[in-house]
This record gives sequence, C-alpha cells and structure tokens, in this order.
Amino acid sequence: MPTFSDDPFSYIIIAILAIGALYVLYYQIQVRTRGIETYATVTSIVEHESADLDTVVKRTYDVHIVYRNQANETVEAVLSNPNGAFTVGQRIRIRYVTKHPELPVCVDKEI
Repeated sequence: MPTFSDDPFSYIIIAILAIGALYVLYYQIQVRTRGIETYATVTSIVEHESADLDTVVKRTYDVHIVYRNQANETVEAVLSNPNGAFTVGQRIRIRYVTKHPELPVCVDKEI
C-alpha cells in the first residue's frame, strides 16, 4: 500500500488547497485595506445542511444583502464572512472591491 510520501497526487492536492487558502486570505486583506465601505441591508438568510461521514449534521448560512455601490447601482450579494447571528432587515457595514462587488465582507453590525 502506498504511503502519503510515495503518492505525488497527494502533493498536488495539498498545493491546490494551499493556493486556495492563500487567495482567500489575500482577498480578505485586500478588501479590508483597499475596500470601499458602505452600508447594506440583510435581505434573507439561507440555511444549508450537510452531513459528514459520521452523519453529524453541519449547518451553514448564506447571508444575502443588498447595497448601493459607488456608481449608485443596487447590488445584491452574499457575505463572504457570515460570522455571527444576523436578522433579516438588519443594517450592517460592509467593504467591497470594485472587481468583485458580489463578495462583500461584513465590517460591523449596527445595533
């Protein structure tokens, strides 16, 4: 039976995952340092369920928002960092980059 170190395919998979993780980190830093800040309103929260091999159910949530960009156009998007609890109608502060207005990052929640 081949071991991990004997299988070059494993190294390719690890390299792809590492590149993906680095890109996500780069994007988050880019949005937080160079992003355009504005306010958005939560329009809906979509729940997803998935089970792993141990049949443990994992719930994830997509937080859909709407906001106006610099060109005063309405943009519908999904938060790229939906951490914490959100409610429909809640106003939040976001940042986005002009290349990817569909992937904003939540900066702060209004009370």
